[in-house]
Amino acid sequence: MAHRVRRYTALCPMHCGLDAGSETMRGKESRKLRRSAKVVDALVLSAITDSSKPLTVYAVAQSSSNLGQPLVPVQVYRSVARLLKRGEIERIASSSAFVRAQIKHSIHLLCADCGSCETVAAKQAHQVVTKLCLEKDFDARERHLEVSGHCGRCNVDS
Repeated sequence: MAHRVRRYTALCPMHCGLDAGSETMRGKESRKLRRSAKVVDALVLSAITDSSKPLTVYAVAQSSSNLGQPLVPVQVYRSVARLLKRGEIERIASSSAFVRAQIKHSIHLLCADCGSCETVAAKQAHQVVTKLCLEKDFDARERHLEVSGHCGRCNVDS
């Protein structure tokens, strides 16, 4: 039985950044080169953690490429879904970006000038939101508390 031979002509991010255009890959051999979900999650989490700003999926993919460990956006989307489910990252709803989860009940302070994000503990604010939802018989599925403005560094600069 003949093996099907695939020839890649560009840098193949699904195969750990190997230049597959110069290699012929067959059946099980190509599967060995794929990164596991655990490895992809570690790369995505590292990119998000190392950034001083919230990162979008495409920014994570670009960051991984800059580090020589290229990921395609679909890999990042899948990884982000797993990391969100495990509570390791949080979504910044206003910008569809992600930050490392640090504090359970928090507010994200987002600078409109430099794009920085500071996460601060705000248990009382979450309790007020919970109370308001109960009073209005509203079933809140997700709660994202974000405040947009200007950080201290940008206020001084302007």
